[in-house]
Amino acid sequence: MQRNLNKRFFQPAMIVLIYVLVAGVWIVFSDSIVAQLAPSSHWRTTLQSLKGLFFVAGTGILLYVLIRGYAESLRQKERHNRLTQRAAKACSWDWDIEADRFTWAGDVSSFLTEGDGTSPLPRTYQDVLRHIHPEDIPNFERAVQESLLRDQELHLEFRWQRGANTRWFFAVGEVERDLTTNKPQHLRGIIRDITQRKQAEQELAYKSEWDGLTGLLNRSFFLKRLEQLFQTQRRLGHCSFAVLLLDIDRFSRINDSLGHWVGDAVLQEASRRLANFLSPADSLARLSADEFGILLQASNDQDQVLRSAHHILEVLKTPMHLSPHDINITASIGVVTCFDANPYNNPEYILRDAATAMRQAKLQGGDQIAAFKKALHTQAFEALSLENQLRKNLRDPAQQELFLAFQPIVDLGSGEIAGFEALIRWRLADGTVIPPNRFIPVAEQSGLIQPLGKWVLDSACAALAALRANDPNAVDHMHVNVNVSARQLEQHDFVREINELLLIHNLPAQTLRLELTETVLMENAAQVQNFLGQLQEIGIGVAVDDFGTGYSSLSYLHRFSINTLKIDLSFVQSVLTNEHSKAITQAIIDMAQSLNKTVVAEGIETQEQAALIAAMGCRYAQGFLFSYPLEKEALPQLLDQQPLVPTPRE
Repeated sequence: MQRNLNKRFFQPAMIVLIYVLVAGVWIVFSDSIVAQLAPSSHWRTTLQSLKGLFFVAGTGILLYVLIRGYAESLRQKERHNRLTQRAAKACSWDWDIEADRFTWAGDVSSFLTEGDGTSPLPRTYQDVLRHIHPEDIPNFERAVQESLLRDQELHLEFRWQRGANTRWFFAVGEVERDLTTNKPQHLRGIIRDITQRKQAEQELAYKSEWDGLTGLLNRSFFLKRLEQLFQTQRRLGHCSFAVLLLDIDRFSRINDSLGHWVGDAVLQEASRRLANFLSPADSLARLSADEFGILLQASNDQDQVLRSAHHILEVLKTPMHLSPHDINITASIGVVTCFDANPYNNPEYILRDAATAMRQAKLQGGDQIAAFKKALHTQAFEALSLENQLRKNLRDPAQQELFLAFQPIVDLGSGEIAGFEALIRWRLADGTVIPPNRFIPVAEQSGLIQPLGKWVLDSACAALAALRANDPNAVDHMHVNVNVSARQLEQHDFVREINELLLIHNLPAQTLRLELTETVLMENAAQVQNFLGQLQEIGIGVAVDDFGTGYSSLSYLHRFSINTLKIDLSFVQSVLTNEHSKAITQAIIDMAQSLNKTVVAEGIETQEQAALIAAMGCRYAQGFLFSYPLEKEALPQLLDQQPLVPTPRE
């Protein structure tokens, strides 16, 4: 408050001070000058009169120059404020508290009213309250009273109703008090339209629980529904439900042959048919690309559940007329039923068993239904075989079936490589490639994820150390990102193990960054917070992978020591075609910048995507546009190709 008073009275005080100095100098020295110039009393009287006239004229000119300069500075400030408010979608307000009168400045007609120029502006406090959403009025009045009573700055978000429309506003203001009585005279400030930001935040929260393409629940929310059902039926002492996992057969062929937009249309039509078939008490979710989860409640007859599954297959078989294509699809369904006692203590395990049954249905040729049984030997043998092969590779790295591929993280401004993400790969001796989504779950379930994770960390550090030794100046600023699983965080000596690897390979701590998903961060918040705090002390960076697809709560960004947010490729790859994705991406970038966190956009595949992401303020990106993941032997050649300026694809 005192700072603002100083600003307000500084320039007028300067004008008075200059006037007093000039007048004082004139009064002190003018008489002696007159006495020297006019020895006779006649001329002295004449010069005294002229001296007075000159003083009046001189000081008048001086005051004109000073006051005109002050007024011009005020006009320029007002013009700057108007332009700033217009650019920020804001207007200023001033509430005369004693007179209960509001005055507004800026683009008020389109901002506060319906924009027709005829609607009256709110002039009193009650007028303002009539425009505020009823749910926000108590908070609004409380904030105003606290500002008036405690001399606090006003900071408030609220909804403003204008006609049939509702907008989100952010208001900031401060109290001006009477210097004598200290009573509040004015409350003045600005309000800014933050509707777009609020919509982006709501969309981000929506995306964390709902599937944007189909409008169905997503995997995270589906698991929450299962957990709620678990808790309810535990209290009742028995369970009565079934979970179906449905996967569209050979869906990738539709995307590859007809295009992803046709594939999206198929998913939307399949979702509509499934939703129409199920009862309101059931739950339907899209769990992944072409995989759906169905929760049938109050099911206590396995034959009834299987009949429902057969009806679902028939519903999906009806040809889809997606002009100009007629498409026929089939699906495979895995079924897990739970009657009487619930053998599961984690919803994920139900989906795991349903997926096992679904894979059995696919092995039967698709368009089939398989109920989960503990004797599904095919899947058990496959998982056991993978586990044994993985264990053998970890015991004897000389087999060289496991290796790392490195994808560069590129500075969009300079085209220089800032670092690499290390990605684990598995290629059998016969050339068969086992994708990570097959062997990583096996490693998680078998406990091999910890030795596997250590091997990845060791190999990534060794590769970066070799690059630094080969060309220290070119690689000195680079870092390597390594993905970390929840099971690795359970190791009590995990931080010590990381530190030892850095010492072995003679790497500074800042050259290593660990990537965790939002789910990993939230599964054991206290343990993770302690782990991240230790990493921060050492100097190791932490990145949140696939940001925007996990938990809707953003509180962990404040609680945890996080350096980087990696925007999920689902947002990035649709940023050119989907305004919602664009708004969410911009919101993530703005939020990260306000929190002093680095942002990396994943999945950049086109120059247009790279240009737009850079224009939105994102500095770093990775994706196939710059380079596919490469083995370590190819990295020196890639470094020589810098800067990685994207070139048109043929």
